[in-house]
Amino acid sequence: MNKISSDNVTAIGLYTGTKGKQGCTCNCLGCCLGAYGDHNSDYQGNESQLQEMIRLLPRLEKALIFGNPDISIDTEFCNKVAYTLQQRGVIVAFNTSGVGGKKVLETLLNGLNYNMVRFIDFSLDTLDECKLSLLKGINYSLETIIEGIEYCNSIGITAGVKPTIWTVNMNDDWEQYRQFLKRINVSRIKFHFGSLEGVNDKVAHVPESKILEIKARFKDVGIIPQLLLTGEEFNAYSHGFKPRCFGTGPLSVFFEREGIKATFCTSYSAVHSGFTTELRDNNLAIIPRCDKKCPVSHNSLGFESDELHAVCRYYAFNPQLNQFCI
Repeated sequence: MNKISSDNVTAIGLYTGTKGKQGCTCNCLGCCLGAYGDHNSDYQGNESQLQEMIRLLPRLEKALIFGNPDISIDTEFCNKVAYTLQQRGVIVAFNTSGVGGKKVLETLLNGLNYNMVRFIDFSLDTLDECKLSLLKGINYSLETIIEGIEYCNSIGITAGVKPTIWTVNMNDDWEQYRQFLKRINVSRIKFHFGSLEGVNDKVAHVPESKILEIKARFKDVGIIPQLLLTGEEFNAYSHGFKPRCFGTGPLSVFFEREGIKATFCTSYSAVHSGFTTELRDNNLAIIPRCDKKCPVSHNSLGFESDELHAVCRYYAFNPQLNQFCI
């Protein structure tokens, strides 16, 4: 493995514990955040780990806080993390399912400098509440997410959305979705897509044509499509290939019972724990880059797509997904 000094890290994604999906307020299909926690013991991070992380990352400038595995789980601790980092000049951001609406956000943002909060991204997969509840694994109200987004707007914090597209919602009215985002003043959007068609006959896929069709609808708001795999598919895709790793991207940091772990490839680490390493002085191991084509597009399309920004992302296989795809 290559090495990179922790002194050089300027941006991180922070997971404040390892409760996994079983400890979350949602039970989202294909949750890679929860999948990582499910492979580790149930644990909540603490302030001493926060202080140690700060010591080990002296050049830190930006932190995206995910929670454990959502900010609605350990909201007060996420607030403490953000406040402590802001006091050291670090710009923070958050990712959330939206559970808890305004009440959770008020606790999360209490005492923070709003000018040092880059954005809060909400996971809004569809405007259909029945589908939304199925994808989230809980009874979920669209109004709850709208309440949270409008609260962000009212205090001047940028609100974004991160829809995950599977076959169950790929044929939604995306023009209606786009207009809805405009009405509630959302201009930041990042799509995640289910894996491409033609690889696993047990699971239906989002075709590339459909991905490009949806992508075309959102040119004016900015889109970063990412390809998602089920756990079963990931193992098939990565057979004979090295995982694709972006060493220049944010470092993923995990507060765990055994200490503070880190990786540049969260997705692969969700499957193979050997790809995380202890965060310690000047000794941070990362997966080396490889010259082979991305295992996602190579094995499904037979070529590297020129139109899609293909990123190999691990998503935990959930048998419940089949009820949406058959």
